Amino acid sequence: MAKERFGEYLMRMGLIDEKNLEKALDFQLSNKMPIGQLAMSMGFVPTLSVERILKKQATDTRRFGELAVSMGMITQEALDELIETQRKNHVLIGESMVKCEILTHEVKEKALNQFMIERGELEGDTGK
Repeated sequence: MAKERFGEYLMRMGLIDEKNLEKALDFQLSNKMPIGQLAMSMGFVPTLSVERILKKQATDTRRFGELAVSMGMITQEALDELIETQRKNHVLIGESMVKCEILTHEVKEKALNQFMIERGELEGDTGK
């Protein structure tokens, strides 16, 4: 069985409802900069190259970064750096809940702590 995700835990605990989770997930998605945009902002590729890659992507199932490397627009090392930058800038679901004013920071932290205890990822009183 797959491990429960934090958003699912928050719903199970009655701290949020499905509408709240959807709002936070939408916020999370809207704050994830696409690799092509990130590549331009970091100076790896010019706008015209991004447009060429996107045009190719319309007929190719590969992801933007894979196409960019295969087309010789960026190196694999540059793609790795872009992916790592994207990962570092990722907004976690708990922070999305706070930014969307669904939960306070204090409630999110307390719930996250209990969530991690239940998953066995943190030592603490489980209340059992």
